[in-house]
Amino acid sequence: MKTKILFTLLIVLLFGNFSLKAQSSWSQGGNTLPTGGASLGSNNSRAVIFETNNIERGRITKEGLWGFGTQNVSPYIVKVSHGSWGFNIENNSSLDDWEFFVSGGALQLYFNGGSGFRGSFDPNTGAYTSISDQRLKTNIKSMPTIMEKINQLKPSTYQFKTTTDKQEYNGFIAQDVMKVFPTLVRHAVNKERNLDVYTLDYSGFGVIAIKGIQELNQTIMQQQQTIASLQDRIAKLETSLNAITGNVNRDLRNVSLQQNQPNPFSQTTIIRYTIPQGANAEIRVYDAAGSMVKSLRATESGQAQISAYDLKPGTYIYTLVVNGSPAASNKMVLLK
Repeated sequence: MKTKILFTLLIVLLFGNFSLKAQSSWSQGGNTLPTGGASLGSNNSRAVIFETNNIERGRITKEGLWGFGTQNVSPYIVKVSHGSWGFNIENNSSLDDWEFFVSGGALQLYFNGGSGFRGSFDPNTGAYTSISDQRLKTNIKSMPTIMEKINQLKPSTYQFKTTTDKQEYNGFIAQDVMKVFPTLVRHAVNKERNLDVYTLDYSGFGVIAIKGIQELNQTIMQQQQTIASLQDRIAKLETSLNAITGNVNRDLRNVSLQQNQPNPFSQTTIIRYTIPQGANAEIRVYDAAGSMVKSLRATESGQAQISAYDLKPGTYIYTLVVNGSPAASNKMVLLK
């Protein structure tokens, strides 16, 4: 209120046709100025002081520095000293206003009155903090999964057309972000100022980044559990393989077992082998637990076909047994 009174007084004084030596010529209803206008002020090295109720409310120093509510202006071009209320800027059409208020060293911002606190600048670090009090919020709920949206963002490098330098910047394009996170984009339009521009709330990316990290951590934990499970299964398979092949008869001659083709397989796979003429041979298939799940007679044709019809997806060991003795083993993988 003090600031508004002072501004009104300045306008009246600046456009009134009077001098400090002849205030009796001041007409409250208005004044007719001479050609070229008129001036108000001092012609020596004295400050111009504005008073109400015989109390100084502001001054213009001899250096031309303006002070409102204070005598200590230097070295600022304009200085406003406030009490319970700070410096206010108001739109005379919408009556929306912002107030700048210093409290505890911090610069606080208020919108449309004292109850409209919006945030403050820390006096030590200059960091801006915005309101985030749970008591001021409603409909609070967890964010949905956003990793897919994060992958749609397009970090870019660019230069501004409005500058003459070739400085390259890192950031985002507002129109691109609007397709993914529209709440981070604002559209500023002012026809009187020929303004039509999109702005971006970069501070909002911090929350999005934390949410993305949390989702990644969850995925990593799931993958670690899967890896641990697979390692355990592999260890069991190796144990089973060692148990099966540990007693292989080293005296067997003319026996070989090839890798099944295709491998991995989803329907059928072919196992090729060689066995001595007249040998009694079979192919045994074991699961990850070491249990035999299938047995095929190995004829002298040199190949056998495995069907996936009655098998579950997973890793298996197949062993060529000749005359009752394990001769060779291999691994195969079934995918469905």
